[in-house]
Amino acid sequence: APAKGPAGVLAGRVVIALPLANPAVLQVISTGDEVIVLEPGTGARVTDAIVLQAPTAVSVGSSGEASAGLGSLSLASPRDPALFVAVPEGDAPRVASTFGPAGTGSGFVVAVRP
Repeated sequence: APAKGPAGVLAGRVVIALPLANPAVLQVISTGDEVIVLEPGTGARVTDAIVLQAPTAVSVGSSGEASAGLGSLSLASPRDPALFVAVPEGDAPRVASTFGPAGTGSGFVVAVRP
């Protein structure tokens, strides 16, 4: 079995919070799911990721914003839901550069593998 670090993440992977352009997908994501991270607009594949913690609840407010309960990893604003995933360490810079400077990106599209 591959070695895991102290946070239970496989060696060679890092933990990242992905802001989501499609927060409704949180309703079908479970811990351990494999997802494909796509750039909104172009649909270009950014990386593959493993979900570290599934949301406990998702609700959409009257103004259309989504909020997600992510347990102990919940650091995202309810208006900017994020999914906590493990990505290959070499892909982390690509994820960051695709999203852009803090606060300027609109989030990623996440496709769940069956």
